[in-house]
Amino acid sequence: MLYEKFTRLIEEHAEYLTRRWLDEVKMNSATKSYQKLPENVLRERVFTVYKNLGEYMLSDDSNYEKCARHYFNLGQERAKEEIPLNEVIYALILSRVLLWNYISENGFIDGALELHNALNFYQKINAFFDKALYFSSLGYESISSNDRKIDESEFIGKTAKALSHWIIKIPQ
Repeated sequence: MLYEKFTRLIEEHAEYLTRRWLDEVKMNSATKSYQKLPENVLRERVFTVYKNLGEYMLSDDSNYEKCARHYFNLGQERAKEEIPLNEVIYALILSRVLLWNYISENGFIDGALELHNALNFYQKINAFFDKALYFSSLGYESISSNDRKIDESEFIGKTAKALSHWIIKIPQ
């Protein structure tokens, strides 16, 4: 399947994508808090996103529980580090944009059928990052709201409700 081809491509080029992300974050005024963190910490974080993307996108985790927990925890960690939520969101958006730019700029799409499949893959990437943004924000808010932690049952309830009302359904 073409999704597997693009996912493998992303995972194989995770180091390059990580380098581009780091270069952008270091000089972008929208990510000033990230610039204060050690480069090795940032490198590990974004490399993990790219390297494990296939695990989330191609897995049979229909309720997105693993992805939800990962990004919920990520949001909590960023809140504890006092990175503003707008920067957390921007950093995730930047990951997605750089990913798609890399695929579209490097000749990995040949012909109309492959372009069509690539656009379907792009929809799937967008849906994944939309969920990552949502769960990161939820985790962030669970810490920043007077240090109130959302308990597991509340988290699962919010997750199930959010996913059952998700606006865009991506065809498999």
